[in-house]
Order: sequence, then structure tokens, then C-alpha cells
Amino acid sequence: MFYKIAQLILTPGQKSNLLGEVYLAQPDSHKEGLAGRLFIIIELPSDAPGGAKFINYLVNELNHNYYQNEKLILRERLSTIKIEHIFEAALAKTNKNIADFLQNPAITLNLREINATVGVIFENELHFTTLGKNKAFLVYLNPKTEVSSYKITEISQRFEADYTPLQPNKLFSNVINGELPQGGYFIFTNEALPEYITGKQLTEIVTTLSPASAVEQIKLQLSRVNSFVSFLGLVIKNTVGQREPQADRVVLVGSGQTSINTLKSTEEATERLLTPSGIIDVKTWLGKALSRYSDKSSGKPAQLSLTSKVTGRKAIKLVWLKKLGQSFFTVVGAVAQVAM
Repeated sequence: MFYKIAQLILTPGQKSNLLGEVYLAQPDSHKEGLAGRLFIIIELPSDAPGGAKFINYLVNELNHNYYQNEKLILRERLSTIKIEHIFEAALAKTNKNIADFLQNPAITLNLREINATVGVIFENELHFTTLGKNKAFLVYLNPKTEVSSYKITEISQRFEADYTPLQPNKLFSNVINGELPQGGYFIFTNEALPEYITGKQLTEIVTTLSPASAVEQIKLQLSRVNSFVSFLGLVIKNTVGQREPQADRVVLVGSGQTSINTLKSTEEATERLLTPSGIIDVKTWLGKALSRYSDKSSGKPAQLSLTSKVTGRKAIKLVWLKKLGQSFFTVVGAVAQVAM
């Protein structure tokens, strides 16, 4: 097992003005070992003509194009075939089929109103693409402090300055590839969730509890807000070599002090109930990358790249560097540099 993962869906039902879905594939153990798990977070206006049909179509199409890809069969014999290649091929086929699907006059979606994240988790690898305003956060251990502490940074790729019309056959063209950080977490959400829970609160919750229990704690916090708001999310925890949080840890959530003792004491039972069978555990990124890429004799910093392949756009490269007590996050190209 490389990682643990849990999905969050909290909607006001018919009162919501948005349609949303969090899909986490449940392949059999053989396919899971070959290709990992596909996930989708999608949200669009509830009054969008054909919106529900589009969501169902996207989920079924991506699931079929990824797990039924002929390259997946060949991968059993050829280790040179990478997961990112299979994922990109599935996206390309899906893009083409979406263009055909949208020819239906009953489906008149405004492509700019679609917020979707599509990704694959395989062992220690993470590959994803984002359309619209969905968020992606990396939570990682802060190397600048002697006591274990975490930092959070948003790594969502945003192209709000690009007003060129979206093309149905190129909806998912920006693919980000990388490895999950050792001792780190990934959080994917819709736009609304981080507007009601701060990055500090998210960090405290996910680093204190398992993903399944963290999702329940997040739901508890969000249940107090406007009933017309929908929240979607996915929490991924790197578990390889990590100790479970102590049961007596307490976090501050909102303006009051909320003890997670009770929730933590029932965490194992909750996780067994909420975590789908066949779930994986993921592990490595900065840690594994360090052992793989660092030159111990020369003391050169380890380097791990999270590259973005963009069709028809300038590519973006995300780089993690770590040396002794110094660590920083760099985005090369169109994205501004972000200091870790």
C-alpha cells in the first residue's frame, strides 16, 4: 500500500444551484496494480442543459478509455510503457468523443462553466489535469523547523488570463505529472471548499486524522455554513513509513477549540466503513526523490520535477528542491515563483 484516499461530497440536494460529482474508480486488484486508480471531481451549473448527462458521460468515457486502453495490456510485458502515457492517451480519446457528444442540440453547455479535475494515482505517481476553478493543494513537512510541522501550497494551474475560446476536443490538455511527497498530502477540492475552511485548518485536520476521518471532520465544519453551498473534495495521504497520529492530538478549528480525541478514537472503525475496498496507499516524493536523485558525495540538492504537458500552450514545469534546511517550490514559465 502506498497511500490512503477518501472522497468528500456535501451538497444541499435540490437546493443547490450546482451539479457535482466525486468519482473514485474501483478497479479489480489486477487492474489496480497495473494502472492505479482514476478519480474525477466535476461541478457545473444545475440549470445547464444536459449537465447531468455530460457528467455521467464523462465518468463512463474516462473510465472506459483508461482501463480498457490497449497500452494497459501491453504494459504487463513492456515496462517502458508509462502510466502517464496511458493517461494522456485516454484523455486524448475522451476529448475527441466529448466533441462528438456536444454536437447533440440538447446539450448546450457553456464550456467556461465546467470545473473539472481528472487524475490518476498509481503507486507513488500522481497525474492530473484541471479545467476551470477547481483547486489542488500540496501539504508537506516544513524542513525549516526542527519540530515536525506542515505547510500548504496551492499548485492548481490557472489560465484565467487566457480568454481564447475553449475547444471541446481539447478540454483536458494540460497534464501535470509528478510523485507524491514522502510524508505529504494532496487535497483536491471544488472552488467553494477553501473559501470556508482556511489552509491552516485544512492542514491541521488532514495531518491529524486519517483521510476518512479527516473528511468527516471537514464535513462537520462545513455543515454549519450556508445550506445552498456544495463542497467536493478528495484527500490523499502518503502513508509509507509514516506513524499514525497520536490519539491525544488536539487541533484548533475555526474560532473555538475542537478536540479530535473522540473522532480519533473511532478512526479505525470509521475508516473501515468509509474507505472503499481496494483502496491504495501512496508514498514518496521528496523522500524517495532525495534518495534517488541526490548526490550524497557532492552534497548537491535533490531535484524532483512535476512537469506539465500542454497541448497548444507553453509548457509549465514545477520543481521541488531540498538541501539541508532549505526548501523551495519553483514554477518555471508562465506561473509565478512560489516560495516554500
